[in-house]
Amino acid sequence: MKKRIYIAGPMRGVHLYNFPAFNEAEETLIRFGWEVLNPASIDKQHDGFDPNILPDTHDWHGVPETMNLMAIIKRDVDALLTCDAIYMLPGWKDSKGAVAEVAVADWLGLEKRYSTFYRL
Repeated sequence: MKKRIYIAGPMRGVHLYNFPAFNEAEETLIRFGWEVLNPASIDKQHDGFDPNILPDTHDWHGVPETMNLMAIIKRDVDALLTCDAIYMLPGWKDSKGAVAEVAVADWLGLEKRYSTFYRL
């Protein structure tokens, strides 16, 4: 059975909500045999959200109007609770959400992996 890993990293404040870095990490982790839970993929599958349709002038610091922050947090923590490990993207320490996810992972005793690829 494959081990599951959750990707944590900055989204708000990053162009396209950092989806390209999350998706690239997912592809890499899959190649290494992980079952990956990617918040960017979850947003797209669950809410049909695609940041590529937003104008370049969009304020990337806020939550898109079509989404609910409380629902996103619950969904992401629920996903993390099913994992064996967490994978931190560069800049995770500057993200309130990623810091909280890492704290939950620490609390659960999950394995930690760090990305060495910087894409912000």
